Amino acid sequence: MRFEKAIPLDYEIIPLTGNRRVVTVDPKTDTVYISNGSTLEKTVDWGTTFETVHNFGSRVDFVEPLADGALLVITLNKKVWRYIGGAATEVLQATGTPLNGVCAYGNFVMFGEYDAGNKGKIQFSSDYGVTWRTILTMDPSDPTVDHVHDVRFDPYENLIWSAWGDGRPADTLFFTDDFGATWQTLADKHYIRATTIIPLPDCVLFGSDQYYTVGTYRHDRPHGGTSQSDVRPYLDWRARKDTFEATPLTWATRAAITYGGPDDAIAFWGYHQASTGAGILPAAIYASDGGRPYPVWCQDKLADGTDGNGIEGVWGPTASGHLIADLRSIYPDSEGINRVCHILKIDWSSPE
Repeated sequence: MRFEKAIPLDYEIIPLTGNRRVVTVDPKTDTVYISNGSTLEKTVDWGTTFETVHNFGSRVDFVEPLADGALLVITLNKKVWRYIGGAATEVLQATGTPLNGVCAYGNFVMFGEYDAGNKGKIQFSSDYGVTWRTILTMDPSDPTVDHVHDVRFDPYENLIWSAWGDGRPADTLFFTDDFGATWQTLADKHYIRATTIIPLPDCVLFGSDQYYTVGTYRHDRPHGGTSQSDVRPYLDWRARKDTFEATPLTWATRAAITYGGPDDAIAFWGYHQASTGAGILPAAIYASDGGRPYPVWCQDKLADGTDGNGIEGVWGPTASGHLIADLRSIYPDSEGINRVCHILKIDWSSPE
């Protein structure tokens, strides 16, 4: 196991004013990108000052740094942009926006159009988001499928995974080993409801999307390969007891994944708790290198807020050794005004 960090880790909660919220982080430069309505901003000093990057004319919802230096930006009006060299180019008019953002791996870029009315699509680019093709479109009349939650490239088997919901039989996964030419799904009458896909060397974890439990499903990679096997992920870990109390829906959010061999790969993620009051758990960030997940950070109260609550996404570790998260919970700013959106800065470089 790689988890030899001294816990608790040092951390700082940095309140954001106005409509600001974290949308991505460039881990190479510790640059935190902020959505401020239709304006994309950045801060290189952890929220002390902000610099305008570009105004996209519609609320900035998702941003992903690409390997060629561009930013991929998706706005509320379902437009997809490439921003590079001070200029923004519209590259796709989508019919829906992602639930958990965009997956970028090398020159591959992909996301699922979360659009329950039209069952959703998966969009794919192999040239850093310059051109796009739809690699999966669901039939709107098919009662067995609904909307897409997450899409993720799996470099350990060259698969593209996608997670779908909500409610059986729509709680399922689809995956392809030929970039969308053909698709496979779970074994007959096997269902999971997940919102985050986390490929690791020996397994794939799927963050749960449930009312009654918070945890991960696990697919152990078979020696014969996933595409040649019945795929039946099982609920292998829970962050809280399984309960049938009336609780708000809680779903796993954007994960930060470091790909590599068994000694290098690691992932960090959290959960959104859908509530305008108190959540059911303290907000926490969990980590796994393929072994049992466990928390590396946890707040000291139940998550609370007016814009959902919990962890909306995790990024890093950055070049300076920090994990960054979009934290939604109530904390006062320097003037004593309660804020809901925050930069959560965790020191992952603490002594081992």
